[in-house]
Amino acid sequence: MSRVRAAVLAAGLALLAVSGCGSRSGVLAAGNSASPGPVAADPANATYRVEGARVTLRGGTAERPAAPGAAESVQTRLFGTPVWGDLDGDGEDDAAVLLLHLSGGSGSFYYVAAALRRGEGFDGTNAVLLGDRVAPQSLQVRNGMLMAHYAERRPVEPMTAVPREAKTKVLTWRAGELVESPPVDKGMLLTEGWVTIGHEVRAFEPCGRNGEVWLDPASEGFAAIRDAYAAALPPDARPYTPVFMTLTGRLAAAPRDGFGMDYAASFGDARLVQVWSRGNCRADEVSLTTPLAGSVVRSPLKVRGRAPGTWFFEGDFPVHLKDRKGRIVGSGVARASGPWMTRERVPFEAELHFAASPQPVRGTLVLVKDNPTDDRSLDDAVEFPLFYR
Repeated sequence: MSRVRAAVLAAGLALLAVSGCGSRSGVLAAGNSASPGPVAADPANATYRVEGARVTLRGGTAERPAAPGAAESVQTRLFGTPVWGDLDGDGEDDAAVLLLHLSGGSGSFYYVAAALRRGEGFDGTNAVLLGDRVAPQSLQVRNGMLMAHYAERRPVEPMTAVPREAKTKVLTWRAGELVESPPVDKGMLLTEGWVTIGHEVRAFEPCGRNGEVWLDPASEGFAAIRDAYAAALPPDARPYTPVFMTLTGRLAAAPRDGFGMDYAASFGDARLVQVWSRGNCRADEVSLTTPLAGSVVRSPLKVRGRAPGTWFFEGDFPVHLKDRKGRIVGSGVARASGPWMTRERVPFEAELHFAASPQPVRGTLVLVKDNPTDDRSLDDAVEFPLFYR
């Protein structure tokens, strides 16, 4: 069985499971509305905006007659299971969902939407079209981006052909709705990492790469990156404070002259996709609520966030503060704030004490997976740049 066919089969089985839950059908309300509706108990009962209409699910399904007195119906169904992550920057996990919209004809239209957490409930968003009879594969939420991975047919192929061409849509939450980012051009990279801009410095440290590259200021999108960098800095920001961003661009050779010649490579044709003050290279696993990366901290340092239950041993894991040379200047223990015997993400809290410095010092906060075994392949850690004094 091909990978695409396997994805379609798995998604179809998930749909059957969802569409059979609950005894009441939801209502597909006519008309347009910028307000999705009342807060729901969960994403399967939230109100979304599909094709301009308010759609309120009940147990994952909404249905209404296609026309007055018609036997055919218009249906909207939750497709698969929600994927969780913070989309609106409030530190709480929201739900990303796939919706299958059947309008009574031969089309099967797939949409991606979100249910934003509002207190104890969820608020549905607008739905963004993926396509007719495409093959949904997965959703991913990380660093404020919702990424929908799916397959579609090539333009020359008939609708009866199996979708095989891999596609990804990247959505962000802006001005009260999900907005689709421009597609990534062929040969371009969609890359997350730390941006630092200052006197003689235009640096980008992509995730997965050891070291910074020159962020080409000649890029058409550099002005937007520079402005977003300035807007994201904490009020007490020190010079050369790193800010986490997602960019598109191309890796190339470093310039032969100027400030960029000291870098191993350059990142050109750069454009901003997202700036995320709480971001990091492992955000789908480990997130930090406080302190913000790049901020100036003092002792005692309160640390809060979420990490997979597999990071804890007996309910805790180590946390270190290191100086620029990698020496530990403060340590503490992150303790789970809830049940930790799970693979899901668990809230934690820690407190670190360290000697005061007369001036802010560049350092790194390191969250360390607790590994009680002798298997070093199970070691793991996530780092956050900051300043301490």
